[in-house]
Amino acid sequence: MSIILKLLVIYSISWNILAADIYIHEKDTIKSIIINGTIEQDDDLKFIELIQNNDDMLVFIISPGGNVETAMRIGLYIRQYKMDTLAGPMCYSSCTIILASGINRTAMEESKIGMHRPVIETDGFLSSINVFLHLLFTSSQTIYIAGLTDASRISSYFIMMGVEPLLATGHLMIPNKSILEKPNTFWREHNLITEIKSP
Repeated sequence: MSIILKLLVIYSISWNILAADIYIHEKDTIKSIIINGTIEQDDDLKFIELIQNNDDMLVFIISPGGNVETAMRIGLYIRQYKMDTLAGPMCYSSCTIILASGINRTAMEESKIGMHRPVIETDGFLSSINVFLHLLFTSSQTIYIAGLTDASRISSYFIMMGVEPLLATGHLMIPNKSILEKPNTFWREHNLITEIKSP
């Protein structure tokens, strides 16, 4: 993974705050999926299309956030395919939902990571949760998410991904117009990331 980190830093992918570009970055024989920009509804469809036959890749995320439901679906795919995640220079709001889903979750020293209470933009996936049962496969366990409030579902999601429960629930206290931005050592202590890398 350190080769990928170096390649991504060397080729410095510019920040995009518009709709996310989701694509495969390939250098020599190393492939990564890049999510660069604001996460929007149906970006999960682009993502799943790209990982068909390419599931052994690192997911590199540069995002100010975006659609929470879409981020959760992308995260479920990442966990199902046992992929690793890497935070780029900026990973705020729903970007952290995707970051948390990696088996190994890495931030670069200069990565800026921030969380807050999410704003749920419903497209049917989470809004109909009382009648919808979604399966999440993690290792040999089957975990069911059903009948929870929006905040509880997101906290449960973070906990299932291995984030320390205090952070998984505590971020809900941060108003959605604010961002809790801390040093990356804080995120590692609370298991949102598992590693901090220098370029």
